[in-house]
Amino acid sequence: MDMVIVNFANAEALTNAMAALPLADRMRCIAAAKSGGSYEVEAPEELEATLRASHPPAPAPAVITTKADLFRRCTDEEAEAIETTLMGLSVRKRRIFEGAQHIASDDPDFDDLRTAAVEMFGEERAAELLAAS
Repeated sequence: MDMVIVNFANAEALTNAMAALPLADRMRCIAAAKSGGSYEVEAPEELEATLRASHPPAPAPAVITTKADLFRRCTDEEAEAIETTLMGLSVRKRRIFEGAQHIASDDPDFDDLRTAAVEMFGEERAAELLAAS
């Protein structure tokens, strides 16, 4: 079995390329760190094309904010503003928010929540309030 060396500029590129391989093929590869944060993989020749192909980066992990942290970060006035805004939502949206233990950036309703927070408190303060717990 002929082996080839495939170079990667950084850990993210290596991770994305290896994720494109089935587990059995990943087990046939040997990765090694090189100087400067780059990596090389020794792999069977038949895997070279897959490893060299462009692979989209993995999605960023969701930012999770507990609702308790959200309200701990708020002033009393900010908490009142959030409560007033919630009262203006549909029952369904209000129940979703009230029933949740946390807020996740990958939730389908997160963009609406973030937009409302920016409108109420400005970009910088909204980011502080919705920062990861």
